[in-house]
Amino acid sequence: MANHVHNLGQDTGVTNFTGTFRGDAVPSLSSRPAAEVYTNHDVLYRGYIANVDALIREAKKRGEAPVDLADGELFARAYQWWGRNLQTHVLGEFAVCVFDRKNARLLLTHDALGLVPLFYLQGPDGLKFASHLDDLAGLSGVRELDEEYIADYITTANVISTRTPYVNVHRLAPGHSLYWENGKSVVCRTWDITRIQAITLDSDEEYEAHFRSLLRQGVQAALRCKRKAWSELSGGLDSSSVVSMAAHSNPGRLEAISIVHSASKSADESAWMKVVVGEFSLPWHRLDGDETRPFSELPRQFCAEPLNALPNSGLFRRYNALAKSHDVGVILSGHGGDQVFCGGSPRPYFLADLLPLRPGRFFRELHDWQTHDPARRSLLYHCLNNVLRPSFHYWTRRSLFSPAATVPPPWVRPDYSRTMSLQDRAAVQTAPRCRSIGQQYSLELIWRSGFPAGDDSTQVFAYRYPLFYRPLVEFMLAIPWEQKLQPYQDRYLQRRALRGILPEPIRQRRNKGEPAEAEIEGLRNASPWTDLLLDNPRVVERGYVDPVLWHEAVNQAKFGRIGSMRHFLATATTEIWLRQLDASQHSTVHADANSCPDSDHALASNTSS
Repeated sequence: MANHVHNLGQDTGVTNFTGTFRGDAVPSLSSRPAAEVYTNHDVLYRGYIANVDALIREAKKRGEAPVDLADGELFARAYQWWGRNLQTHVLGEFAVCVFDRKNARLLLTHDALGLVPLFYLQGPDGLKFASHLDDLAGLSGVRELDEEYIADYITTANVISTRTPYVNVHRLAPGHSLYWENGKSVVCRTWDITRIQAITLDSDEEYEAHFRSLLRQGVQAALRCKRKAWSELSGGLDSSSVVSMAAHSNPGRLEAISIVHSASKSADESAWMKVVVGEFSLPWHRLDGDETRPFSELPRQFCAEPLNALPNSGLFRRYNALAKSHDVGVILSGHGGDQVFCGGSPRPYFLADLLPLRPGRFFRELHDWQTHDPARRSLLYHCLNNVLRPSFHYWTRRSLFSPAATVPPPWVRPDYSRTMSLQDRAAVQTAPRCRSIGQQYSLELIWRSGFPAGDDSTQVFAYRYPLFYRPLVEFMLAIPWEQKLQPYQDRYLQRRALRGILPEPIRQRRNKGEPAEAEIEGLRNASPWTDLLLDNPRVVERGYVDPVLWHEAVNQAKFGRIGSMRHFLATATTEIWLRQLDASQHSTVHADANSCPDSDHALASNTSS
């Protein structure tokens, strides 16, 4: 292919992109940065391709041996081969725009699990899109807020939908692509996770070997970067699995980064981290989380949506600076392991699928779960909570995760809760409909964890999530439940398959530290945050929360006496985000998202306006 115009730095996955497509008489694409051009195909992308070798083989099979291995060219060729179904055939973590000049067609898509988000807005000026919501908010300006999104966030602290905080701005859903042709655009499903076929292998050893092979593929693909590659190490089984596999596959290349705690002992995992670091003699970079506790700093960057990570802005600032000082291009994360590998006390909802078809096996397995229950709860309890209740939720198309008792949280105004039906929102089924209750449960876990995985627009590095490597996720969804989970033995396949790869103390570990102590201590001393949360709160002005009960909740949270820290964080970050919007509108700087007010002063100066 000719006409190579390379967008330097894309291989790190850091470059954000924005664009406007005008589909009038002569369709055109304008973007920032400028698109790469490959024979009448304009390509914008962020992220990385995981199956580069497979695409090169495809090119050779078609007699099109590539002269350049740049991801941009591979995206262009994949579009030529498969059109709107590019998402099905390309693995990795990416968002991509391909404009076919010759046929006046546009494709916007991303990886099938939606790990790299893509946002769009259709209006009289054309189709605007961006790889980060911050950039699209800057491009289009902040307009009418979506009250449905805000209600979802206050209720669940994690919006899993195509909504954004802005009425006219949408997020492209996992498994979907936006295609423009013949003067109109359509959003269509281009990959369906619910159609995965069951896999049955001949022996335990085959399952273990296949698991190792897929995990190795995912880790090796995520390490592809011209700059340094680090991996997060928290001391838990998932981050340790990524680090250990990377160290086995690429000895001498990997370095580890960890958050340790010198004062918050219940949150400190240093002893477990040292086991992994010592096993592989890894260079180890540490940040003390107690030096910049949660709530110690107000966010310095404009954030286009409320995020529960905002209280950790100070720690992330230091984290980002450390990565920058070492020229780090990617950092691998163990995020998603609980959900993909059945960790974190998973529920045996798959039992509900056995009841009508295999009653003998159903009663045997239900009895096994009751026998191994450390709390020694009754058979009736297990039948009700692990069979009948999930069955009812599944057949009534409700989430298999029962609404928590704290939904809605007590500080929310009763009239707002009734008007916005907050109790019902917590029960909405967000994942695609599956053919069995067990698979639905697995997919809901993965959907809740993978959907919000996209990184911050200010990062100098790219997070990568090898445990969400699509073939690995598909494999775990397809294999029998007895390979994944045994009565009160979580991560059954992961623990077996990684024998000899994970350090043995980590492989057998059953517990994990909690960050609550650091959060509470940070909030106790967080005068900038608490001052803003209590000084003329926007969440009170807008009718979301009761002023007296909110004041009480903030004071109780300082001492850890809060019903649900997750819901408290959702309301607190909504307040900070609303103040940022006020500050940005007063400063009239939305022409460019990068120039939005980003300092403590920008928020503090607007506390009483």
